[in-house]
Amino acid sequence: MSENILEVQQLQTHFYRKDGVVKAVNGISYSLEKGDTIAIVGESGCGKSVGVTSIMGLIKNSEKASVEGKVIFKGRDLFSLNKKDRLEIYGNEISMIFQDPMSSLNPTMKIGEQIIEPLLWHGKATKKEAKEIAIKLLEEVGIPSPEDRYNRYPFEFSGGMRQRVMIAMALICDPDLLIADEPTTALDVTVQAQILSVIQKMQKKKNTSVILITHDLAVASSFCNKVIVMYAGKIVEQGLMRDFITNPTHPYSIALLNSTPVLGDARDKLDAIAGQPPNLKNIPEGCAFAPRCTQCMDICHKEMPPMIEISANHSVSCWLKADKEKEGL
Repeated sequence: MSENILEVQQLQTHFYRKDGVVKAVNGISYSLEKGDTIAIVGESGCGKSVGVTSIMGLIKNSEKASVEGKVIFKGRDLFSLNKKDRLEIYGNEISMIFQDPMSSLNPTMKIGEQIIEPLLWHGKATKKEAKEIAIKLLEEVGIPSPEDRYNRYPFEFSGGMRQRVMIAMALICDPDLLIADEPTTALDVTVQAQILSVIQKMQKKKNTSVILITHDLAVASSFCNKVIVMYAGKIVEQGLMRDFITNPTHPYSIALLNSTPVLGDARDKLDAIAGQPPNLKNIPEGCAFAPRCTQCMDICHKEMPPMIEISANHSVSCWLKADKEKEGL
């Protein structure tokens, strides 16, 4: 039986502004097993990236923000550890590929220096050893002439090559958990496939657990075996990817899939989701998707639906399913 490498329990991240409280992540819970790949999907602004940056400790409790809940990594709650112990984990046992390679790399440093920095910081290699490891890793992620490229600056790389550098940097310490936040954003389709292939190859080689943040369901379905659907800071559906693709249950999940282009689809146009996501400073009572839902009932506007377990690996937060459960259907 596989054990969970990560357990997120009631994670909540709020930002405090003069005009109100932005409830970016509003109490989400999920787990990830060793070697598993899970996609977190949803429209822009649903809380995907804020959730994982909170896990990485990049959002600090202050007058402007608060992060609550538990993040259990390999049996330890990251939020309860002291700063020294957390820093030993971040960038070492947990690494992250950030969303924008164009701005995530330091333009004043050679890429080799940036790649080996985690190894040196965590004391896992000498500078000479780190350089050898980095050059080998650059080759593995598909960088041509890695010895020469090691001494180049970011502006000398294309977007796809910079993303490969980011992958190499994230993987250099052999992390147990890799978080990839929109790793293929702004890249063309061919480069997208290459980048995902690199991550998948490295993940299988090292049995790394992966969290993929994306709004592209085609990418998610080809890469991940589990999925979490987020809306307005909450999880509305989660389960195995194959179940989600063949039997989506939440109206929002169905709408997302219907708005995704499929090769050979005979439809003249895609089905857009009517309306707009709610303002996270003023989330409506009950189900946040209710104002946009074509199957909305009165109770949807009044009470938050419970998370209903459809099967051992598939659950949904929707009153339609809750009512059927009450009826014994």
